[in-house]
Amino acid sequence: MRRKRGGKGYGKKGMEAVIEWLKSKGGCEWIMVGYNPENTAAENLYKSVGFADKGIAPWGETLSCLHV
Repeated sequence: MRRKRGGKGYGKKGMEAVIEWLKSKGGCEWIMVGYNPENTAAENLYKSVGFADKGIAPWGETLSCLHV
């Protein structure tokens, strides 16, 4: 189900800005995120900016990482 504000690319642009900011700080080699496995919107967002799934954490979240 798409939300009223979804699908406009704001989340992706925001995530790209965060990634660029972390790159500019130096010393950041990897970015890791965790999200509910049922949250397909989060999964699609992270994959769209280059994150790769790394499996399920012991606490149940899907973990994804991006090499910067």
